[in-house]
Amino acid sequence: MPVTDSPNQAQQTPAPLNEHVTQTLAHYFQTLEQETPTDVYQMVISQVEKPLLEYVLARTEFNQSRAAAILGINRNTLRKKMQHYQITQPS
Repeated sequence: MPVTDSPNQAQQTPAPLNEHVTQTLAHYFQTLEQETPTDVYQMVISQVEKPLLEYVLARTEFNQSRAAAILGINRNTLRKKMQHYQITQPS
């Protein structure tokens, strides 16, 4: 959905996700100074994957079959990822 502050403001489309990721990575590497980064791939995946799973599960009211279909993954894979990130259905 377009982002607007008022009805008179021109509608703005959010920047694509890949642009946000690139900007965040650029900032991350700038702040490292002399340190050598490690496990960047796993860090990025874990930062994106958990909220993605939580969002899709919430949208499907925690219907794991529907969520897995939306995500394009096997339901058992979804269950393993839910266990890994300790995602549980709200009471």
